[in-house]
Amino acid sequence: GLLVDALVSSPTSRSYTRQVFRAFDQQALHEHTPYGIMLNEKELPIDESKKENKGKRAAMYYINPFALLFKRCAINGLMFGLVKDAVRSAPDRCLGILMYIDEINLGNPLAPDPQKLLQAVYWCILELPTWFLRRKDAWFCFTITRSINAKRLAGYVSELMKHTLHAFFLEAGDSFKRGCTLQ
Repeated sequence: GLLVDALVSSPTSRSYTRQVFRAFDQQALHEHTPYGIMLNEKELPIDESKKENKGKRAAMYYINPFALLFKRCAINGLMFGLVKDAVRSAPDRCLGILMYIDEINLGNPLAPDPQKLLQAVYWCILELPTWFLRRKDAWFCFTITRSINAKRLAGYVSELMKHTLHAFFLEAGDSFKRGCTLQ
């Protein structure tokens, strides 16, 4: 539901926020899990040395990976079984995370409009079965962020990925390095 023209044609960050919230089931967004709510916002540090960034802000809406995995395993016994088997087969019972980022264009691919370009970041668990990893529905969406916001960062896409990985490997609290609990 995120890949709609209204998402990229909204001229302000306020209208962009409204479009993100419309794309999700509001109840699921605010439902509490042991890891917090599903949809979160993170302010990104823009590169103030560029004059075009003066007075601008860049934010990233993202789906909390812990809350998503918890919720998916709680409502789907087959998914829980896949993750449980993956943990059993993993060395030291630690799972690997696969990340994928792609710039997508909702408009004409031959004449992309810079205002409509989006950075889509997906993730999955490395130890899940190969047949599962080959399916597009096996990859969890982490964020779909405007490319223009990524360009405001000092390192562009690499900086965006740094902030993405921080959501998975937090200094304190829940982290994929320390583990998480699923039902």
